[in-house]
Amino acid sequence: MITRDNPSMNSTAETIFLSNSDFEIRERCRAREDAIVHEQFQKQQIETLTAELTKANEEKAQIAKESDAKLAKVTEEKKESDAKLAKVTEEKKKSDEENALLRQILKDHGIDV
Repeated sequence: MITRDNPSMNSTAETIFLSNSDFEIRERCRAREDAIVHEQFQKQQIETLTAELTKANEEKAQIAKESDAKLAKVTEEKKESDAKLAKVTEEKKKSDEENALLRQILKDHGIDV
């Protein structure tokens, strides 16, 4: 528009146009570079977090396995203790019955205990 009225301004207008075009191109290139860097950062973060999650899941599985083993051991020990208690209880019952029988025999023979 300026160069139609003043042909000597043609060179100046072209220089301004090229300068502005270069700026827009530089801005687009910078935005593209920023997007590439951001995408790489996100990809790296995803990989890091995925690795951490995998490690945490492995640790969780190991802890669960150890807990299950401890629970099985405690359960087995409880069964053994219950069996021992039942045996001792049965022995005590027999002993109490024998004591009662012996007391009765002593009482029958006139011995006061």
